[in-house]
Amino acid sequence: MIHKVVRFWGSQESVSQKLGDFLCALRTPTRIMPFSTVRSMSFVIYPDRQEQPWETTFSDPLPVATYLPIQIFDSIRAMCNLRSMRLQVDWFGERQESFFYGLLQNVEIPAEYIRISASDRVMRRVLEKSPQLQALHLPETTDITQFEPVIGRLRRLCAAVGRVQSGGPIQFPAINEVNLKKIAERYQSLEELVLSICPSSHEYETLDREAVASAFEKDFAKAIRIFKRMPGLKRLAICIELEAAHSFGFTYAEEDRFYTDRLLRLSTCLPRLVQISITNGVDQYWTVTRASPGEMTIGRGIWGYKEAGFPHSVNEGF
Repeated sequence: MIHKVVRFWGSQESVSQKLGDFLCALRTPTRIMPFSTVRSMSFVIYPDRQEQPWETTFSDPLPVATYLPIQIFDSIRAMCNLRSMRLQVDWFGERQESFFYGLLQNVEIPAEYIRISASDRVMRRVLEKSPQLQALHLPETTDITQFEPVIGRLRRLCAAVGRVQSGGPIQFPAINEVNLKKIAERYQSLEELVLSICPSSHEYETLDREAVASAFEKDFAKAIRIFKRMPGLKRLAICIELEAAHSFGFTYAEEDRFYTDRLLRLSTCLPRLVQISITNGVDQYWTVTRASPGEMTIGRGIWGYKEAGFPHSVNEGF
């Protein structure tokens, strides 16, 4: 069984050769590292800036970058015990992406947890080929409310939401009623939900402090009602966009009291939740953990998004 992380360094051609030799070694029956023992895999696939011909069994020469996906997805077929997969596919040209997309045609991915960053087209195909998927982590550039296919059986979701077109100048996407309704309707089996914010160029600098606070309260009250419609939800983390958070104009003490009060309010209204977190962009986080009925622990710190992702929970952490 493979117990250590295996890394390959060097030029792209060198890495391609080393990876090919490694994967071929795994296929050899006399080796002690058969594919069936692999439970977690992580790959970053990126194209060469200048496409170079590569001899293959195909009729057309292929860019060097596409040689690695051939090996990777050919190997996945034999990873019957694969549980966790991280896949980052950097930007491909149209020709490269079409080839990569085609490689997934006959692959079934047994992973229960997938963290993926790729084009929407490639991500859809990977998810369609993952019948056992239970936990999904999508990049912040992908708005989960606009993303298909719907995977209703998900237990854990870490994704981003964007601003609503008809929502007005003051918005908090992670507690926006339109966004949350779509998530609640599509993903009815969720036990854990982590919502970040899609990148936005919107500015809050000219907004009135009281207007921002009032808009937050309205959205927050509606969000509580929607969370109540998600009976399986046990852990929740929501992100407040950094620019929006700064527009409150709080002192440190006011900010701490504001977010702590909202967490306690959420915990009171949703007693089934065992952990709730609010992150202030990537700056700070506040969290409430329920150890037992009537017993709660309040935590706070900086660089909050990772801490809000529940890394201790089932299978691979977000």
